[in-house]
Amino acid sequence: MVSYPFHLGLYLTAAAVALLIGTALAPVALGSLLHGACVFCGTAGPALGLLGASGLLIRRLSAPELKPYNTAADLFNLVLFMATTILELAGVWTLPAGAPGPLALLRGAATFDTSLQPTALLSAGTVLGVALLAYIPMTHMSHFIAKYFTYHEVRWDERGNVGVIQRKMAEYLMYRPTWSAKHVGADGQKTWVDIATTNPNEAAK
Repeated sequence: MVSYPFHLGLYLTAAAVALLIGTALAPVALGSLLHGACVFCGTAGPALGLLGASGLLIRRLSAPELKPYNTAADLFNLVLFMATTILELAGVWTLPAGAPGPLALLRGAATFDTSLQPTALLSAGTVLGVALLAYIPMTHMSHFIAKYFTYHEVRWDERGNVGVIQRKMAEYLMYRPTWSAKHVGADGQKTWVDIATTNPNEAAK
């Protein structure tokens, strides 16, 4: 259950960034509408992300059945998410009147405006957020993006396996995978067709 607010928070935060870019580029009338949606997503997203990350960290540290699977990287990733969201929320919520906010910083970055003086909290949250964005693709955390293409689209794509898809499937089935899991039988010699049509229990006898 705690993973749901965490992932929803990530998607809302991503939507907030997209809306922020749209606000900066859109005409004034449309920009005001987009900015309102951006404020909602930019507040709800990090808040839900922080709630979910905290819950996941507590569960990983307290649930006996998860302890064998915990790694230092897993715990570090959750703490990094929590620190980033705390700094981002604190930076926005404590913004003094007249100080540049996220929208002003985005426009300043696009126009190379070095005259802006953001607050220390907002600067720290922005730098840590960019660092986190660069860090995610190098970890398994990227699954929250890749999962759509490797699971959801595959599961609910109802197009028939004909034409281009059929040719690609025929090509993929001839791959010779080399997985370390012995029960799969992917020794680099067998194709996916061989593996899919072989009972590993019978092959081991």
